[in-house]
Amino acid sequence: MAADPSLDVRACVAHLLHAAIRHDRPAVTDAFAVLVQAPDHLLASPYVLRLAVALIHGDAASAGPLWARMLCSPVVPVRRVGGQVAALAAMEWATPDLLAEVLAGNDTAQRQAAAGVCAQRLLNTGDGALAHHALVRFFHVPEEEVREAAATVAAALRGRRLEPYRRTLTALIDSRAFGPALSQLLITLEHAPDRVDALVLACVRRFVAVFGAAQADFAHGVAADARHIGRLLVRAYAQASSPARRSEILDLLDQMLLLRSYGVAEAINDSDRS
Repeated sequence: MAADPSLDVRACVAHLLHAAIRHDRPAVTDAFAVLVQAPDHLLASPYVLRLAVALIHGDAASAGPLWARMLCSPVVPVRRVGGQVAALAAMEWATPDLLAEVLAGNDTAQRQAAAGVCAQRLLNTGDGALAHHALVRFFHVPEEEVREAAATVAAALRGRRLEPYRRTLTALIDSRAFGPALSQLLITLEHAPDRVDALVLACVRRFVAVFGAAQADFAHGVAADARHIGRLLVRAYAQASSPARRSEILDLLDQMLLLRSYGVAEAINDSDRS
């Protein structure tokens, strides 16, 4: 069945083989070698990818030809899967060459997929430093789709202590991916269980620099973000541990009031009543 001419049948066989790994891994390995002798479209199947990852775990070098085939495929969904694998292999199997190839290339599908994997796995990867450096590269690429994928790291960190990821978030704030990340970043800052006054300050300074007077205009989507930022600044003021930090926060609140930022005056008034 692994050699069936139907790609749909082969994808189902991959699902079956994945379940059989624990019983007879060598037989599954042999069947997989037959299975992938098919048109590239098969390699975009999530069942085939899951089986490949399970078989190659602990022996990533053996999959080099398959991963290279994915990255060079004329089929866009297959190249996208290749980007995912490149990021996974770099972070989990200490084989960074494929990810370096993706970073150096100009294939949007690959780069978007790799950026998304780096963003989602930053929390639990075996190589956080590599994920950080890859994300910093992705934050600045020309392709908007890739920057948006990298920016999902803001949502991926929701509810976590942010101090361990301060470098990554600071790089995000200072990058071209700041706009796509903004709304999710503000929510993540709001829900952080640790002190975030320094990150809030960096975020608000960047917000004012990028959007300026546009934050008061409801024709721009950032007006609602300005209201959220007002609440975050009030929280940061309460967290600030030095008069200098509190003075910086008050200066930013003054700037936003002068820019007529929506909801900032309300946030200040609410804090005075609480």
